[in-house]
Amino acid sequence: MFDVLSLAFVAQSVLPQVHPGRLVEAYRTDAPSLVRCVNDTPATFLLAHRGSWTDTDRPQNSLSALKDAAELPVFIEFDVRNTRDNQVIVLHDEVLDRETTGTGPVSMHSASEITALQLRNSQGQPVDEHPALLVKVLEQIGDTALLMLDLKGGDIGPTLDLLEQYGALKSAAYVAYDLDQLRQVFQRHGASIVFYRIDSLAEFRAVTEIAPDLVQVVQLSNTLGLDRETTEAILNSDIGLSSGVGAIESGANDFLTLTSEDYAELADGYFAWLLSDRISHTAPILYGQEFELAKHLNVCIDIIL
Repeated sequence: MFDVLSLAFVAQSVLPQVHPGRLVEAYRTDAPSLVRCVNDTPATFLLAHRGSWTDTDRPQNSLSALKDAAELPVFIEFDVRNTRDNQVIVLHDEVLDRETTGTGPVSMHSASEITALQLRNSQGQPVDEHPALLVKVLEQIGDTALLMLDLKGGDIGPTLDLLEQYGALKSAAYVAYDLDQLRQVFQRHGASIVFYRIDSLAEFRAVTEIAPDLVQVVQLSNTLGLDRETTEAILNSDIGLSSGVGAIESGANDFLTLTSEDYAELADGYFAWLLSDRISHTAPILYGQEFELAKHLNVCIDIIL
């Protein structure tokens, strides 16, 4: 288990390889070109799943976990939901019970009620930290980090309003779940990374009509079971990435922990992105001397800047 000092050491070891500030600047300057470059090289985007929480035993999606992850050259993935009074809160679950000391649906409680609760750590124990509003996240790291917002449902207008208000639209990427969300992101943001699972050729065609210029609107995986026609249509399209394949690495479930062979596949450019609960473990490995993904990512950054 990492502590805060360990995270500082990890940041120092990774920063000489890929500086987070340069990565943010490149993405804000030209996200489409940066993403396409990463896809066309062995480079891989790393995503800190719900912040850096397993490394320090901080609560997932907590402000402290997100701020820790912001020290690394990664996208910071976190979940957003609307409260009863239409504020945006950073929580994963539809109900409060697992993540906080509260009970019941998030949407049935006000922002003030939820932020008064305590968060729970991975063992389910309450800690001295409270759920964060999105506005607090943006105030702390909105202009210095890359944000991957998992749009958990409901009206996403308040989320996009806040991103625009804090000048963070160009630093943002999204996980969307329906065509309406995709349409809103495209109308408000334009080119972006949007992870969106496509299960059929008809749905793919609907997506291309809504958002023909989005950089990544498909979340392809070799486990999705897409038919050949749909897969080829997606991979041969001008939207999305030519692979768009990602991996998930969990620190909470051993069966999802990547092996050395998996890391080698990442280094060979098989994956365009890696969503990891163990970001302080993963980043030094992939950006270290053995795999040198940092070198490839820096080439893409240099092209943009």
